[in-house]
Amino acid sequence: MLQATPEQLNVMPYHEDSDVVNLINLCTVMSQVFNKIFLYDFCLTDITSPGQKRFKKQAKFLANFILYTMHKKSKFNDKLEFIQTMSKQLEEMKEKKAQTSELINKKIMHKAKQVDMIQKLEDDLKGLQSRMEKINKKTVEIEAVKNNVEKKNKKAKELYGSSKTIAVNLTKKITEIQSQVVHSPEKHQSRLDELKKQYKLKEEERAYKQEHIQEKKQYIKQIEEKLNFVQKITEDFSILSDTYTEHSNKRTELNDVKKEIDSLNTIMNKQQTKLAKHKDQVNVEKHKLQINYEEDIIPLQKLHSLLLSDKKKQKIELDKAQECYNEKYMKRNKLQTDIKKVEQETEIFMSNCQKAYDSELVCEAKLRQSWV
Repeated sequence: MLQATPEQLNVMPYHEDSDVVNLINLCTVMSQVFNKIFLYDFCLTDITSPGQKRFKKQAKFLANFILYTMHKKSKFNDKLEFIQTMSKQLEEMKEKKAQTSELINKKIMHKAKQVDMIQKLEDDLKGLQSRMEKINKKTVEIEAVKNNVEKKNKKAKELYGSSKTIAVNLTKKITEIQSQVVHSPEKHQSRLDELKKQYKLKEEERAYKQEHIQEKKQYIKQIEEKLNFVQKITEDFSILSDTYTEHSNKRTELNDVKKEIDSLNTIMNKQQTKLAKHKDQVNVEKHKLQINYEEDIIPLQKLHSLLLSDKKKQKIELDKAQECYNEKYMKRNKLQTDIKKVEQETEIFMSNCQKAYDSELVCEAKLRQSWV
């Protein structure tokens, strides 16, 4: 049974009335429940002394209502579980989409870095090509200088050979002249002067040839330096060929990356189409569930509004009964106070009467004693 509220306990003068209040509270609650299930004739006697037919009828209504609520609750729970599973699937799809977008962004960043590297390599290649052109020009100039030096060297060798032949011829002539030496002093002096002149000429030619040979040696040194420079340039050419091969490899890698990005874009488009289809299905199912929910909830809302109106009416009636009860309780309290006052007055009156009676008895006793 429902216990009395604190307000009811405060109003009650005796705690023995709490059982009656509990019965009344239980009756009001049960009547409200039965009114909700369209059974309007529930009263207090159905709790205190229920009849068999009425009890069966009420139990039947309650059982049908409980079965109906359990059946609807199971359907509603199934729909809720379906919605929760669909929401979980949507969240998983969103997570997968986020992961794919992250992968695509990473690929795009990697592609951008590779494009920057390729641009840098292309710039380096352009610089190397310009350097190669300059080196080619220098090599052409060096080859021209080399050819000129070789020509001059050939001429010097030819001059050296001719001078050598001339020296041999001169030695031969000297030997012939020595054989033809004249013993006369005048002729000998004249011959000596001629020989001195020839010797001076030979010395001058020899000095000129030595200077020419030293110039040729310097030319040869310059040619060797230029040849070393050409060798360095050839080494640079080998480095350039290596960089060109690396550049070609990078281009192939870039093409592969482009293909991978295209494949990822196609996969992403497929995933987006699948997501769109899935969202459409989910929206359709949500709409169906909303319709079913509205179909199930609208009668319940109507019933709820009816219950609220009944509750308000019952509350008004209960407030009126409470006011009536409070008025009666106040009257009862007044009566009790009046009764207490009357009892006190009667007690005082009785005590006064008893005292007067006792005094009269004492007087009578004294009179009797005096008469005796």
